[in-house]
Amino acid sequence: MTGAREFDPEGTGEGLEGAAETLKGEFEQAGVSKGSEVELCSVYASASSDLDDVSLEFALDDGEFLDSSEHADELTPYKVGRKALAGSKRASLYFECVSPLLGEQAAKAVILRGEISNRDEPTGDMKQLREANLTLLNAAAFALAGELRCEKRGGLSETATLDRA
Repeated sequence: MTGAREFDPEGTGEGLEGAAETLKGEFEQAGVSKGSEVELCSVYASASSDLDDVSLEFALDDGEFLDSSEHADELTPYKVGRKALAGSKRASLYFECVSPLLGEQAAKAVILRGEISNRDEPTGDMKQLREANLTLLNAAAFALAGELRCEKRGGLSETATLDRA
């Protein structure tokens, strides 16, 4: 998407593991609620800037938005996870996680929200850009669901099927 060949893992540990540990800790402290965003990684396309060009974040979510059909006009709904909205500049993906790592109180599914955002408006075919955003976000969510040991990988597939909702 950006032409970058490197990424910078973020979080309290190393990338995926650090993000999973932070989310697990937030759940242990606050339970099922909206949590703060945990940055999984940042992509820097240019060495001339300290600002990331693309960031990928995850958070606990209360699920309030899941049943709403309202969304920003620039976002297109897709049948990925529990809910997915994708645009050329950003995308969101919600998925459920039932995991022994989240303790006994997580007997029902915990909702996780992933977001990818581009600092600048990318150029190119809008459909290809939004599908690229969602493909990348799905891959990260699938990996995080594995790291958290979510049952059935949170209902995600390794490769996103990009059917519009």
